[in-house]
Amino acid sequence: MTNAILAFAASETGALGVEWVVFSSLSVGLALGAIALISATSQGTAREAEGMVSSYVIDDRFDTEQEVMRLQQAARAAADVRY
Repeated sequence: MTNAILAFAASETGALGVEWVVFSSLSVGLALGAIALISATSQGTAREAEGMVSSYVIDDRFDTEQEVMRLQQAARAAADVRY
């Protein structure tokens, strides 16, 4: 009986199982924390995008040649701006 108790006390299989449980729970906790952080940030960004997109008006008519030239000139001017 004493040998069985000493063998059980010296065995590390239980400790190994506990380590796996602790490391697994830490990993899950870290993942949940990261998800919560990313979720809060992405919700704010999505609200900003919604605010910007909701004011867009879709132009469903064809542009004339003069409008196309004006838009091309505006695009070239915007590309020349240095930040």
